[in-house]
Amino acid sequence: MPSEAERAYNELRRLIEHAYAPGQRLPSERDLAALCGISFTPVRQALARLRAEDRVRTERGRGSFVAGQPAPAQANRACTIGILSPGLRGEVREQSFSGLLLRALERDLRKAGHACRYLEHEPRGPTYTRVGQRPSVERIPWNELDALAVLDVFDAEVLGHERLRAGPVLVVDQDATSHGLESVAFDDRQAGAIAARHLLGLGHRRIALVEEAAYHGRAFERSWLDRRLGFEEAVFSGGGDIHPDWRMRQSRYETPWNEHAEWRGRFEKILKLPPERRPTAVFAPSLEIVAALQARLEELELRVPNDLSTVTVHAPSSAAPDSPALGLRATYASCDAAALGARAAEVLLDVLRGRPTGTPPRLHTVPVPLHVGRTTARPR
Repeated sequence: MPSEAERAYNELRRLIEHAYAPGQRLPSERDLAALCGISFTPVRQALARLRAEDRVRTERGRGSFVAGQPAPAQANRACTIGILSPGLRGEVREQSFSGLLLRALERDLRKAGHACRYLEHEPRGPTYTRVGQRPSVERIPWNELDALAVLDVFDAEVLGHERLRAGPVLVVDQDATSHGLESVAFDDRQAGAIAARHLLGLGHRRIALVEEAAYHGRAFERSWLDRRLGFEEAVFSGGGDIHPDWRMRQSRYETPWNEHAEWRGRFEKILKLPPERRPTAVFAPSLEIVAALQARLEELELRVPNDLSTVTVHAPSSAAPDSPALGLRATYASCDAAALGARAAEVLLDVLRGRPTGTPPRLHTVPVPLHVGRTTARPR
């Protein structure tokens, strides 16, 4: 298992390569330590190493910056920026993930002197089908816009549309770089790895997980896949074990609370294993699945976390993990929706200033902090 200093270096190098542009100021050393879940001293050592490699520069009284020069700014002028998302009506006023993100995005764009125009699109058909998530690109008033921010459109036929690639377009909350589009997204793989390192640090080595069951005709959830892959990579590299018999399946299109949910049969078998062959912790790709797992444990009079620790990845919403209604006090790696919106505004402003011709599209991410609740403990 890598040392704390090596972990800090790898985490900070990942941030400056994927989350921050040349010339951009980094958070303070203490904020970086909190975001990465690493103590203060290794983070300071990692920054010193990055300075020696000319990847970071520090200015007295101002902080640390990613090495390199930012893109030159063109003449500043007021722009009109369209915001496109399926089912956008009402979300801006809600405490949902999309609502928090959109308010932060709009706030920072307006602060910079630009206008935002919401392009209404009502989903067609079931919310999670490809047809339901497909807004009409042809109906966008391109001549009235200077740029477009696209939020939560999980459809290749939209993101691959030739008109979008003419830009300037920013895709928010998903990686669309494979379609040639600049993107800002929550780093699901990093979140999974952070959750795994938390369990490994507590001494867990036998770990179960829930993975997605994909069915014909239904879109696969990329975020769930990335969370699981990041989690598995960190577990195996840290000396942990995920036995094939400890893998449970659950489709995102079906509620995990159903008594016939696919994860339940395997979970019952896991709990009947002798203690020395039973996992001591479980990872799930969503808070709802963790809640269903814990409810079943309570029915069997097993305790969380004494009998089984749980950890997940969570996108903030009105149903927070610490909500009394849920009673979870969950441990989770989480993306801050407002931080993602602010980062999207920052990148979009950079795009509007102009970038060198031929610059490939980048995926910009935000740091993923770990929130430690009462659902993880050291194994007995």
